[in-house]
Amino acid sequence: MKLIDLSVMLDENDKSEEVKTKIKYIPHNRGAFLLGLSLMFKRNQSNFQKVIQVILNLCRGNFLNKNSFLNRSGLSTEFLSLSSHSGTHIDSPYHYNEFGKKISDSELDIFYNKGILLDFSTRELNTPVRLEELKKYLLLNDIILSPYNIVLIHTGASRNYGTEKYRSEYFGVEEEVLEFLLKSGIKVIGTDAFSLDQPFDYMGKRYKESNDSHELWPIHMLGSKYNFYMIEKLYNLDKLRGIKEFDVIAFPIKIKGASAAWSRVVAVVR
Repeated sequence: MKLIDLSVMLDENDKSEEVKTKIKYIPHNRGAFLLGLSLMFKRNQSNFQKVIQVILNLCRGNFLNKNSFLNRSGLSTEFLSLSSHSGTHIDSPYHYNEFGKKISDSELDIFYNKGILLDFSTRELNTPVRLEELKKYLLLNDIILSPYNIVLIHTGASRNYGTEKYRSEYFGVEEEVLEFLLKSGIKVIGTDAFSLDQPFDYMGKRYKESNDSHELWPIHMLGSKYNFYMIEKLYNLDKLRGIKEFDVIAFPIKIKGASAAWSRVVAVVR
C-alpha cells in the first residue's frame, strides 16, 4: 500500500491565498513559561483572584521555566489565524446554499471512496472544461463512473501554487460538466486549481459585459440545486497518472456550523 499526499502546506508566506494565513509560533522555552503561568492559580478562581495569584508567585520567583521540564526546553505551540477556505479544504453544501448541510453535520462515509482522476493538465485552453471533452476523456480512458466515486480534476494549476499566478491562471468546468458528474451519483469533486469556477477576473469581466448574475460563481451556485462537496487546492495529482485503482480519504476537520473545513487529503494506492 502506498499513500500519496494530495494536500498543500499551510504557510503564512504563501502568496497563493486570497486571505493571508498568520501563524504565531511559540517556541519551547516561551511555551514552558506560559504553561507555568497556568499552574499559578486555581481553575475555579475569579479573574481578579487569578491575577493577584500570578503576581504573588512571580514576585516570589515561584514559577516554571524551561529547566523545570525533563527535556530542559518545555513545550511548543502555535496560534493560527486563517479562513476555513485556506489551503486544501472542502466546501460544504452550506457554502452555496443557506439551507445546505454544514461541514460539521456531513456524513464521513462520502469522504472515503474510490478515486477517479480526470487529467486535463495538457489542455492548452484556459476556458472551462466542456461536457464534450469530459465524455471523450471517459470514453478514451475506459472510465465508468459509479455513485460516490471521488472525482479529482487535474488541471495542472498546482504548478503555480505558492505564487500569485495560482489565483488567476487556471480553468474550471462548465455547469454541464458538473451536472453530468452529479447525475452520475458523484458527491465529492476535487480540483488542483483555486476553484472549479473560473478565476475572479474572468467572471468579473463577463458579468460587467452582460450584467448577468449567472456569470458569477455558476459552479458554486449549482449547489442551490444539488448537494455536493468541492475539494479545492489539491496537490500532487500528477502522481496519480497511470494509476487505475486508488482510494481517496478526505475527512474534513469538524468545525461547528462552518461552510468549509481543511482536510489532509490522501490517495491510497494498493
